[in-house]
Amino acid sequence: KFIATVSEEITDKITTITTAQLEHGGSSYDLGELNLSGVGFFKYACSAANVSLFRPYLWEYKNPLVLLSALESLIMLMACLWIILRKKTYATLKYLLRSPDLFFSFVFVILIAVMVGGIAFNYGTLARYKTPLVPFFSALLIVIINNKSLNCILYSKRDNQSISN
Repeated sequence: KFIATVSEEITDKITTITTAQLEHGGSSYDLGELNLSGVGFFKYACSAANVSLFRPYLWEYKNPLVLLSALESLIMLMACLWIILRKKTYATLKYLLRSPDLFFSFVFVILIAVMVGGIAFNYGTLARYKTPLVPFFSALLIVIINNKSLNCILYSKRDNQSISN
C-alpha cells in the first residue's frame, strides 16, 4: 500500500510539473502520462530517449535556435538510420560490448538521454541538458560507421564491386 501511495504521489507531481511547463513554454513537448508499471516505464523511457536524441524534428521549430537543434537532430537520426540499414545489428552490439570505451559511451548516452528527455519538456531546456551526451553519441556513431567489419554482406559485396570497376 505504501508503494502504491508513493507511486501515485510521484505521478501526480510529474503531471503537475509537465502541465505547468506545457502551458508556459512556447516550444514544448509531451511524453504522455507516466505509468510506473514495468511496461509503462519502458515505453516512457523509450519516448524520453527518442526526444533527447532525435527531437525537435524539422517541422517542430518555432524560432531559429530550435531550427539549429532540429538540424543537429536530423543529422543524428540520419546517421542512426544509416547504421541500422548498412551495419550488422548483432555484430554492432557485440562490438559495443567488447570495447570498454564504446560500452561506456553507449550506456552513458542511453542513461542521460532517458533522464534528460523525461525532465526537460521544452526544446530550449532540452538543448542545454543534452549537451553532455552529444559528443559521446557523435563519437559512437562515427566509430560504428567507420568500422568496415560491421558492414552488411549485401552492401560490402556491392561496394567491393564498385571499387574494383
